[in-house]
Amino acid sequence: VALSPKQFDRSEFRGNGDTLLKAQKIFLEFNLRDLLHKRYRVQQIHAMLGKAWILTASDKTSNYHFWKSSGKEDTARFVLEMQHLRFNGFELLVDLKPSSFVLRAGLDKFNIKGRLSNEQINFHLNGESSIYSLVLDRKEWISGKDGVIELEMEIGGGRYSLQKAQFRSSDL
Repeated sequence: VALSPKQFDRSEFRGNGDTLLKAQKIFLEFNLRDLLHKRYRVQQIHAMLGKAWILTASDKTSNYHFWKSSGKEDTARFVLEMQHLRFNGFELLVDLKPSSFVLRAGLDKFNIKGRLSNEQINFHLNGESSIYSLVLDRKEWISGKDGVIELEMEIGGGRYSLQKAQFRSSDL
């Protein structure tokens, strides 16, 4: 279980705001030399049978910014590079209150790679999914569809930018 940061305002999320991720099984691979040099480069994460909640409150605080300064180091230099993340048998909720975007999905054979820093998050994801619901600006765009999703997104400076968003389904 990975909990949301204590400073995250959970009140808007009806009981979902206290947890970022939970999984029955998780495997992490990283280079020990990178850790000794304060380079946080996760080469591979494989998580199975779990749930993830990616949340941003109306005040633009988020539950996925979990690093903080100890006062001795400059966290503006903090970067977490994700080379290969795989999720099997996962449920996902993405709720971005400032942009009125809500995605509820099941993830099977799902891959993510990207880069997290104090200023910006860039990621690319693709895989087989079941989209239970995709809502943007209070309008439901997709409901109850199985297919393949590919998404490239940047989050930074209070803005969300989609470089690519594609969902392919046999009946859509």
